[in-house]
Amino acid sequence: MTTLSKKQRKMRNRILIAAALLVLVKLLPLTGWVRGLCCLAPYFIIGYDVLRKAALGIVNGQVFDENFLMALATVGAYATGEFDEAVFVMLFYQTGELFQDYAVGKSRTSIAALMDIRPDTANLETENGLETVDPEDVAVGSVIVVKPGERVPLDGTVLEGSSTLDTAALTGESLPRSIRVGDDIISGCVNLTGLLRVTVTKPCEESTVSKILELVENSSEKKAVSIALQNLARNSGYGDVTRLTWSMETELIKELLPYLTPKEIDGVEVYVQVSEEGKSEIKQIKAGKELNSMPAKLKKHPYVEELKAVHKKLKDQYTRSRIMLEQAMEDCTRFEESELRKLMQNPVIWPLLKHLVFICNGQTGFYTDGLLVTANAVCLPLKAKDELRIAHPTDLYASGNWHAYQKFLFDKAIRQPFKQVFRELYVPTSEEAEATQSRRYAGNQIQPQKTIAVLKGRRWVADYEDGLQKIYYKENIIANIYAMADWFSPADIEAPTLEYVCFYNRKDYKPMKISEIPPVVFSEVMRDVDLAVSVAHAGSVDPETSHSTIEMRSVLVELTMPLFHFKNVTIKGSFAHIEGKLGKYNIHLGSGVIHQEGGAQIAVLPVHSQNRGRLFLPFVDEDPKTAEILTKIIFFAEDDKIKDPSILNQIK
Repeated sequence: MTTLSKKQRKMRNRILIAAALLVLVKLLPLTGWVRGLCCLAPYFIIGYDVLRKAALGIVNGQVFDENFLMALATVGAYATGEFDEAVFVMLFYQTGELFQDYAVGKSRTSIAALMDIRPDTANLETENGLETVDPEDVAVGSVIVVKPGERVPLDGTVLEGSSTLDTAALTGESLPRSIRVGDDIISGCVNLTGLLRVTVTKPCEESTVSKILELVENSSEKKAVSIALQNLARNSGYGDVTRLTWSMETELIKELLPYLTPKEIDGVEVYVQVSEEGKSEIKQIKAGKELNSMPAKLKKHPYVEELKAVHKKLKDQYTRSRIMLEQAMEDCTRFEESELRKLMQNPVIWPLLKHLVFICNGQTGFYTDGLLVTANAVCLPLKAKDELRIAHPTDLYASGNWHAYQKFLFDKAIRQPFKQVFRELYVPTSEEAEATQSRRYAGNQIQPQKTIAVLKGRRWVADYEDGLQKIYYKENIIANIYAMADWFSPADIEAPTLEYVCFYNRKDYKPMKISEIPPVVFSEVMRDVDLAVSVAHAGSVDPETSHSTIEMRSVLVELTMPLFHFKNVTIKGSFAHIEGKLGKYNIHLGSGVIHQEGGAQIAVLPVHSQNRGRLFLPFVDEDPKTAEILTKIIFFAEDDKIKDPSILNQIK
């Protein structure tokens, strides 16, 4: 059984003392300011560290963490005369923190005991022979000796000897791995047969074993922090973390408004400007002309330093808001019309919101000042209590207006804060609907570490026992990517092959049919897998041939061709068919490969450059492959203008 640490025992005692004092105050017939003074004792006993961390966060410019929000909630309760409630909230918060800390520590201890992969000693070669030392004391470049039966303490390269290694604890692979001179060797493996002399290539803190344990600890702590913020939002009277954060940031904007007004310093007007897109930048104007940079004499001026801090806060708010809006769409978070109306006053959040399509009572449109405006400019009035949510492509697809919104954004060259209208949509096939597994990506080889790096920003967590999973708490669904892989494996181990994607009920962990999965959840999970296959791909299956990518490119082609007045380009399946004057061509929308009908493949080498050789559509898609394919289509639609002899020679 895991015992409490010294820090945990101290927190337990503080909780008990504060609780006892609060009960005593409740029993005494005290009222008014006398009761408030008496409640200060348990409040400071249980919450002094939270208040101190909140103050330090404000000083360091890191305002919006759980300490600041908890301090704000309890101080606010105290200010309104709710003395008991302020102590109760702080007491419950600290109790939750204690349980969280205990659970994380217990998990860490259990995993470390289960894996038992971190050796406590290393055999270091010295002038006096072998010395048994702590792995942390071994420098890079030193030579260590690993005897048969021992675990490799540090990452390195085999200098002398040959052997076989048991890598089961790291990779799950039952077959031993043979190594010889010059091969890389990773910590945590068991040396089975021969004596090895190894040159250390990484310090202990950067070794494979250390990174594995660090990943496990971080994933547990991040999950705990997320749950704590959700509890705080509910206890503070907000429905979710998004509403809590936006409410706090709208208040922050009010404090920063003076910095958005020009102030003259030594003949130079300086201020922070927020663009129509919500992005902030520092402006400096002298004699009516804008300067490219801040004059050297003003860079250390106290007010300019304050401007820099304000600029950083607004920049961070912009980044946070983009992420939270995308999560709100994925979570189907509902907002009342009155909430959106208040956000119109926020110069950072409103520019992001106004270009998103909302859905309310089955109607879709852009929100603006109490109206829902459709792609066809039809204005639908809204009531203050009407609930809206950010529309997902599943909603746009079901409404039948998806193409209309794509055309509207394309024609207006509007760039959304994240891919919404031009987002890839994934729907279950008839074969998948009644199955519990989707095998549409089976056979793709991926790099484990790169996959984790790509998906961690999409709320996927690598668990040592359960693998790579994403939890939907509201829907009680666990999505799992299954591969014959240890997601904590180092990159130099052979890339595993994806097997299937499956879903489980979070309450009883029973497999769920794909037809039971909400369409938004299924689409987002499969989009994440497609992203991982495309970015962390390591095998022979071409990720560019994904069905959703081809569908999106076909839409872009249909929208782009009228701009150039081309009538000789049509979409047929996965190909763009071109009726040129010199011939007929088919360009694959996945790979970009060009074939002439009745002829061979036409080899065209794209020139990827910022200034030429590329069709730039930043408001639609930043994918260079998409730009390359669109450019090829436009190029061959006017084949009579081709001057390159190497291409003309291939056209017969």
